[in-house]
Amino acid sequence: MQQPDIFLGDEPVASLDPSTAKSIFGILRSVHDEKNLVTIINIHDVEIAKKFSTRIIGLKEGKLAFDGRPEELDDKAYNRIYDE
Repeated sequence: MQQPDIFLGDEPVASLDPSTAKSIFGILRSVHDEKNLVTIINIHDVEIAKKFSTRIIGLKEGKLAFDGRPEELDDKAYNRIYDE
C-alpha cells in the first residue's frame, strides 16, 4: 500500500544491534508523526518502547496488565507485567 491508514510491526528490530534498532525506531516515529499514521508495534524491549512510544500496553497471560504513557511504566507496573 502506498497510503496506509495503519502500520503494524511485529518485532521490527528483533535481531538488530541496539544502535540500528534505535535508528529504525527513529524513522518509524518520524513517519508516524509526519503522516499522522496510526502505528502499533509489538516489542519486548521496554526501554525502546518507553523512548519512542506515546502509549504502552502490557499483557500478562493474555490479560491487560498495563495501559498508559511511557513515563507511567514504573517498576511497580513493570513487575505487574513481567512478575519479577
